Amino acid sequence: MFVFCGTIAACIVLLVSFLPNYTEKREAHVAYDHQDYAQVYDLLYGKELDEQDEVLFQRSNLILQMNRKLTSYENYGSLDMRLESLNALIGGVARYQAILPEAETYNVVGEVSDIYAQILDRLSADFGVSESDALEIIALEDDVAYSQRLEAIISGAVYSEDIPAGRQDVLPEEEEIIERIDGLESETEGEQPTDDMQTDVAPEEDMLPEEMMEVNADENAGEDMPTDENANEGAE
Repeated sequence: MFVFCGTIAACIVLLVSFLPNYTEKREAHVAYDHQDYAQVYDLLYGKELDEQDEVLFQRSNLILQMNRKLTSYENYGSLDMRLESLNALIGGVARYQAILPEAETYNVVGEVSDIYAQILDRLSADFGVSESDALEIIALEDDVAYSQRLEAIISGAVYSEDIPAGRQDVLPEEEEIIERIDGLESETEGEQPTDDMQTDVAPEEDMLPEEMMEVNADENAGEDMPTDENANEGAE
């Protein structure tokens, strides 16, 4: 009798531990079929997965990484925060380049590329930025140059990377003072040696505003706008 009761108890423990995981994994497969990738991620995250479930989890993760960029763009756009919207889309282009090999591994390139096409469409329609423009911006290694490029796109200014070093660190509010000094120097040009003259160069574009808030907890974003600290270093 004691052995029988022990067997029953062991079966109950086994069912209690196994059944919920089994049910959640089945729900994850149904959610994936309905393209509810967030639900798939939540149901499988932290679980011990077999090969099939692992593929499902990784596919959902890659799709969500791209979706987050598109969602960030839409959320910032609804708040009329165009600079942050642009940054989210540029981040989506960068994210696609980073995850494409993994998407090929898990055979989810089609879904990821569909989202990427939407990102490119919004970049072109809303900001006049092509895919090659976006890749050029991503390639910029300097945070200040990145910030200047995005600001130039938003303001409609013509961006030039050939900014003379003499005024790269000039703040916008200081520009008027410098222009006045340049005007005085021009008036007295005949009285001063040309070697002592300051060279007139273009002012620096404004820095980015405060660092964008992440809409969803992520990883892996990476990837987003330069922080105020970096911008301040460029301005000092």
